[in-house]
Amino acid sequence: MKRLSIIGCGNMGEAILKGIVSKRIVSAKNISVSDTDSSKLQRIKKVYGVEVSFTNSAITKSADTIIVAVKPQDISAVLADISGCLDKNKLLISVAAGITIKRINSLVGKDIPVVRVMPNMPALVNMGFSCITFSKKVSEDSSIAAKNIFGSIGEVEEVKEKDLDALTAISGSGPAYFFYFTELLMKCGIDLGLSSKTAKNAAMKTAIGSAQLLKALGQDPQALRKKVTSKGGTTEAAFNVFRKKRLGEIFASGVKAAKKRSKELSGG
Repeated sequence: MKRLSIIGCGNMGEAILKGIVSKRIVSAKNISVSDTDSSKLQRIKKVYGVEVSFTNSAITKSADTIIVAVKPQDISAVLADISGCLDKNKLLISVAAGITIKRINSLVGKDIPVVRVMPNMPALVNMGFSCITFSKKVSEDSSIAAKNIFGSIGEVEEVKEKDLDALTAISGSGPAYFFYFTELLMKCGIDLGLSSKTAKNAAMKTAIGSAQLLKALGQDPQALRKKVTSKGGTTEAAFNVFRKKRLGEIFASGVKAAKKRSKELSGG
């Protein structure tokens, strides 16, 4: 990988750029970034020392690896714009949820090496979990290079493409579920008479500490939940209500809806 281009520098695009530069996967002088926001590009250039451009095709021509970090609804236009600059010697990496390798090749109009990746928001603090899959055209060296890129923002696991819709619903959308649960804990605290400051601190510290404990002990989350749930105690009282209201079924329905939407985005 001699030159790298990143198309789209929103939260995820910048997280990837930051990881690549900080871990020295590619030298900043060999990286080009494009975006539609001029103020963002100016800041990116100043902070990371990379080349910036408004023109996607220009930075695609000069690169051997191109990361497309745009929203699923924008990828068709981007691929149409750069298709003439792509060939079998360039590696295209897409982080657009639900957009299959088959569809990417169809939009490009040719069979090229394609990598699909589903990173998640904790990548912003180098704690991401990225699921990665490769087309048959991707060489071993290119697959290693792609894994190194996403290894710079957290953990990487190679998966089958057919599993990406489910993983999008679990790890891609998953952070939002945890944020929502923390939000609900905070609101409950306020409703129970706590100040907003105390309720927020209690909810956030509990969420962070629980996640760290889960990682440190390496135990099944169900086992840890049972350790907190004393018979006849306060936690059991809460779970009795959760079960009665079928919270587990409601949550599962939501996750299934996320998977279904990912599949819809792929046209499948």
